[in-house]
Amino acid sequence: MKYKNRAAAPAHLLTKTELKQQRLKLAQHQRAAGYYWQGHTYVTLYEPGEAIPMRPHREATPEQLAALAAGRALVGTSPCAECGTRIDSQLLDRAGLCGDCARQAEREEWEHERRAVCGCAAAWLQNAPLFLDTETTGLDASAEIIEIAILDATGAVLLDTLVKPLGPIQPEATAVNGITEQDVMHAPTWCDVGQQVAGIVADRLVIAHNADFDNRMMRQTCTLHGLDVPTFRADCTMALLTDLNDGRWPNLRTAASLAGASLPTGPRHRARADAELCRQIVMALAAGA
Repeated sequence: MKYKNRAAAPAHLLTKTELKQQRLKLAQHQRAAGYYWQGHTYVTLYEPGEAIPMRPHREATPEQLAALAAGRALVGTSPCAECGTRIDSQLLDRAGLCGDCARQAEREEWEHERRAVCGCAAAWLQNAPLFLDTETTGLDASAEIIEIAILDATGAVLLDTLVKPLGPIQPEATAVNGITEQDVMHAPTWCDVGQQVAGIVADRLVIAHNADFDNRMMRQTCTLHGLDVPTFRADCTMALLTDLNDGRWPNLRTAASLAGASLPTGPRHRARADAELCRQIVMALAAGA
């Protein structure tokens, strides 16, 4: 029988939910005793006398409670992909590693990169390289060389000279390298020095720190004096050590620290001292290969 609402239905008839609340369940093949309309659909009613008792409620055993607590403790956690330790899922990195394993992975990757860098430095030394550094009147397209030093792999000085430029030395440059107009007043010009440089570096491997800058200064200075640019192979300690410096270009002293080279006590930003430090960097790296 169908009833227009719950109030119209016999009070003793119960829904499934109401039977469950009384710890009863439908007997096998138990049929509906009626239906009442609930706004959008009919709800089925049953005779409670035809229903059968549900199994008595049992308290969970200590083992079950422990298993439940352990399961709840796992919610929001994940195991580290390396060590398997479960931690808050939000604390795992993109590779699924916990903090300790991520740091260990970073150390191993850094050591792998360092071995590759050391191997490259050792390969450079197999080619009897030269080490070069320049100081300049500035940094722009009109800047030119005012000091140059070239050393061989043993540290022997092949060239170390000031150079008289065609243009003025910018104050910013003097603030860095300490070279003044008076210092270069009686120095040889690039017309003389450039020929020496060309003879020394011809077809040799030349290593510098920020080699792109030194090469550009060499081209600019040669162009200003109408000379051919010397031909040589160039490599760069700054580029070599960038990966070990979190992708940032290291300055010369940072590069020395990364390589484990001893820092000089002499003047900074002078050609001979910087060329020697560049040499020390390569020697220290090659020793670790």
